[in-house]
Amino acid sequence: MFNENYTVIKRFLLLLFVYGAVNFDYAEGMTWPPTTPPPTTAPTSPSMTVWTTTSPSMTVWTTTTPPATTTVWTTTTALTTIVPGTTTISSPTLTDHDFAKLLTKDFLSDIDERIIPVNNKSNPIQIKTAFVPVSLIEFDTTNQKFSMLGYMRVVWYEETISWDEDDYGGIKHMIVPSTTVWRPTITIHKAYNGKGLVGNKLTDQIRIGQTGHIQWVPKGTYSVVCDVDIRYYPFDEQICKIVYYAADESIDRVELNHNDEVLMRSLNKNENAAWKIHKVERNKFIRSNNYHIEIIFYLSRRPNYAMYTLIVPLLMLSALNVCMFLVPIESGEKGGFAITIFLSYGIYISILSDKLPHNSLQTSFFIVFLTLLLVFSVVSVLYSVIEAKLVVSIGAKHCLLGCFCSQNKCKPGNDSNETTKKSKTWSDVFRKLDIIIFVVYVILILVISITFFCMMARQISKDKD
Repeated sequence: MFNENYTVIKRFLLLLFVYGAVNFDYAEGMTWPPTTPPPTTAPTSPSMTVWTTTSPSMTVWTTTTPPATTTVWTTTTALTTIVPGTTTISSPTLTDHDFAKLLTKDFLSDIDERIIPVNNKSNPIQIKTAFVPVSLIEFDTTNQKFSMLGYMRVVWYEETISWDEDDYGGIKHMIVPSTTVWRPTITIHKAYNGKGLVGNKLTDQIRIGQTGHIQWVPKGTYSVVCDVDIRYYPFDEQICKIVYYAADESIDRVELNHNDEVLMRSLNKNENAAWKIHKVERNKFIRSNNYHIEIIFYLSRRPNYAMYTLIVPLLMLSALNVCMFLVPIESGEKGGFAITIFLSYGIYISILSDKLPHNSLQTSFFIVFLTLLLVFSVVSVLYSVIEAKLVVSIGAKHCLLGCFCSQNKCKPGNDSNETTKKSKTWSDVFRKLDIIIFVVYVILILVISITFFCMMARQISKDKD
């Protein structure tokens, strides 16, 4: 009885000793995965043995004196008891989740996201970018705001990360938050809202490959200030640029690159109703000791809306302005008609001023065209007022101007073709003057309109070339 109790107590103390030794070794920095492979069957040696393994599922293997049992300690299970010399040891299977946790612990626990991941600091890290525009959200020419929906594909290599997929359950890549590793601080130049930082630290994720290949795809709406050229409005073409760079990094630390071309497949599928993007180019240059990537958009306005809402009504107003000279002065409606046309021009200009940028550096030819028509309207109002005053004052009096006031007529029944002169009043003179001014106005408006449309047509043909 005493011997049996002694044997039980001895085994219990031995197990406690082994357990304490294993945990002590692991706490003192036992490498993982271990480097020495274990045997495949239990040994028969009477001494206690501790093996480390390369399998992520097994930490140590301890044995006791035969015919006692052999105890296997693992990382994922409790101890496993086998018969020495007869049982084949197999490593417990880890789940994909276990391998992912192990991979994250091995390679991401000691990474400092503030340090550029290069082994040789004399060589700058290569950052490859590709800006992919998806759709033109807004181009506000009044506020000179250009907004493009799209995303960037940013790729670089983390030299401190590399693993063999066979050691980690076949995992070839992992997706982690963007704040886990170092990433370039890409900033948009001339951002409209003043906040040009690309990406969102709270939502962005980064894909890390087994060779250290890292891909970051920040998405968003990129709004920049675009200088607008309004000279040929509404047949204008604009050039807007989205420029970005790696902030707080010099050319000897970060080299920013872009693909050879900008993909436009998404833009062609999501066309804007007011603007058409003809082509997109990219450019790379150095400014302030930083690499800058410039994405250039060539746009042209779709003129159909402006044609039917601006130009056609304007031409109709000019035609009505000319017809004012055909209204008889005796009707009393001539002055009121002229003032109504002038007020229509005023309302028209106020509506148009909200659509054009407040730009004093350039003048739109369309505004010049509108201003000339407005001047004609003002002259028409002044003429109608002066004419009404003169008709009231001297309209019934005989005209003293021979060229306007006399008219030769044959006297009826006179064989000798004797003619008589009939005197005319000032009212008759004003009627003739109305016809003359009507013809002059028609000619002037036609000349101005043809000149304006010829300039617009030349701009359109130049844009197509």
